[in-house]
Amino acid sequence: MPRGALYDLPDSLDSLYFLINNIWAKMNKNGSMALLQIPFFLKKEFLAWYKIVRSKNVSITYSIENTEDTDKDTYIAVCLVKKEDDPDNLPILD
Repeated sequence: MPRGALYDLPDSLDSLYFLINNIWAKMNKNGSMALLQIPFFLKKEFLAWYKIVRSKNVSITYSIENTEDTDKDTYIAVCLVKKEDDPDNLPILD
């Protein structure tokens, strides 16, 4: 997703999960890949969710740079790969 598209989205974990899970649901289970951007100011929440997703053996990687948490123009690059034995829905952050 080009970063400009993120400017008008609400700063909401629920909205972000809804969008990512919808992308996940549309991916096929033959190793399809999604490349995503997570706003950097959600770093703490993303890292907590990342651990939950990894605990379900879902293939997820990310790239993060050291920068200021308040910079709304900085994003975490995320790669999700869907495999045959992956769940139909991604886990939520409790």
